[in-house]
Amino acid sequence: MVLHVKTAQIEIVRFSLKANYNFLKAEWLRLPNSEEYRTGMSLICEEILTNTVWYVLVDVRKLGMPNVADQVWSTGLVKNALYRSEVKRIATIMAGDIFQQNMIQKMSVQTRREYNLPYDSEFFLTESEAMEWLLDTF
Repeated sequence: MVLHVKTAQIEIVRFSLKANYNFLKAEWLRLPNSEEYRTGMSLICEEILTNTVWYVLVDVRKLGMPNVADQVWSTGLVKNALYRSEVKRIATIMAGDIFQQNMIQKMSVQTRREYNLPYDSEFFLTESEAMEWLLDTF
């Protein structure tokens, strides 16, 4: 079996696309400023829309807390991308920071509720737990 893997990295986000598994991993590498955050979010959405992605693993442990304007902006961007995508499951790895956890969960619930999007999402503190949940569908 040939496994097609595409890996890309910009200064703030690392992507790994495993096309045979319709899987995308996006890992934030550091705390971005507003412009970098918007660029990173745009690139994540672009990867989802230009490839057949069903399973997404997003590691936001180094992301920190985007400002409110960036949260509102990215919620709209993600809603539109996921509405047009084939995503079935999103696993998010978060830091132990309760404020980050609350912010990310709120954004996710708002996104799914507004568009009634048919994907499952869960939140985890470790990559192994997130992967176990994602792979549960195979």
